[in-house]
Amino acid sequence: MKNKFDYLEYNLEELNKKVASIKSKDKGRRSVLVSKIDLILSYLLLKTGIHKRLIFSNLKITWFKEFERFWLEILEGRPIDIIDFHNLRFSYRSKFQKIEHTNEMNEKESIKVWQKPENLYLLLGGIWQYTKNDYLNVLHYQKYLPKKGKILEYGCGIAPITTGLLRYFPEKKYVYTIADINQINYVYAKYLFRGNHQVKTLDLTPFKNIPPQNEKYQAITCMTVFEHIPNPLEVAEGFYNSLTNGGVLIFDYILSEGEGLDSKNSVKERKKVLEFIEKNFEIVYGEVDKSHSMGLTIVRKGDYK
Repeated sequence: MKNKFDYLEYNLEELNKKVASIKSKDKGRRSVLVSKIDLILSYLLLKTGIHKRLIFSNLKITWFKEFERFWLEILEGRPIDIIDFHNLRFSYRSKFQKIEHTNEMNEKESIKVWQKPENLYLLLGGIWQYTKNDYLNVLHYQKYLPKKGKILEYGCGIAPITTGLLRYFPEKKYVYTIADINQINYVYAKYLFRGNHQVKTLDLTPFKNIPPQNEKYQAITCMTVFEHIPNPLEVAEGFYNSLTNGGVLIFDYILSEGEGLDSKNSVKERKKVLEFIEKNFEIVYGEVDKSHSMGLTIVRKGDYK
């Protein structure tokens, strides 16, 4: 890797090998009491605005220490502090905005654009985004999840859903699968959950991104993902086949123009995807909107045709 402060060039295969080579003990589930105290305090701090003040004043830095270990141990970057983190975030954002697909329908070209060094912004930006809400986004939909079973976080990125559920709801005896293409955010997620026997990984590649049909899940999440997939209809059909009867699909679908890392084909197939979901699922939260960007939407598989 070329060790430049504001432009790291990394080899994802090497990073994956590094993460896999780290020996880490499974810490097991958190205490339910500790998790509930954490949940209440985190919620109160967030609602009162105190959480925001703590992280903006650098008084709450657990999130940064976690990233710093990855930066030094896996990326082999130079020592940084929180100010450096934000400088890097802004620097990489300007680089990231220039990335575009050349031929998204070609598997090699489609994955190549996601593996450019400029995509480090996705990691920096994702960490900061979920730090600001302390992973409490899981409160929006955890009540729709089963009490136990298998959950697939599809297109997981840094896996905020799995992180939030493990942190705040350890009493839920879930088996998690985090799935994504080989890109920097997914490497970071693997690093976070190394040694955690409750979390499995599922490596995807463009056009070979259908959940295995021999594996059944009680819930699948697909947040800020559909607009990036070059074959969204095929993936939606795969979700249906991979869910148990009564299983839930939690998703959103941004109405994109197909620019940058968004897929032009996701725009083309968007109507068909939503029609398929309307026909084969029961809507339990939100609504299917073909003409506007969709926020959090939850549908349940069953005999609703």
